[in-house]
Amino acid sequence: MVSIYGLKDIDLKSIISFIVTMETGSQYNASRLLGCSVATISHNIKRTQLYCGAPLFIREGRRLTPTKDAVLLKAELKSCLLQLSSVLCKENE
Repeated sequence: MVSIYGLKDIDLKSIISFIVTMETGSQYNASRLLGCSVATISHNIKRTQLYCGAPLFIREGRRLTPTKDAVLLKAELKSCLLQLSSVLCKENE
């Protein structure tokens, strides 16, 4: 049985950092968009990798290339966060 209790230690900022990095194509662009340092984005991505238990990027020189797992995970996580945002932000519409 799936439980929400396992989510208590999940940092939402880490998940968002991962998604934005995937969408912008770089940690630098993600840091600019989210208003934090590249080091923070890097830390958050490492945390997200720990959550899912799989490598999300392969470093090729200065470039990060998403793994197949990262591509699939990003789509699922974004869908979940959009649903969560829809539920929590109804009064702002």
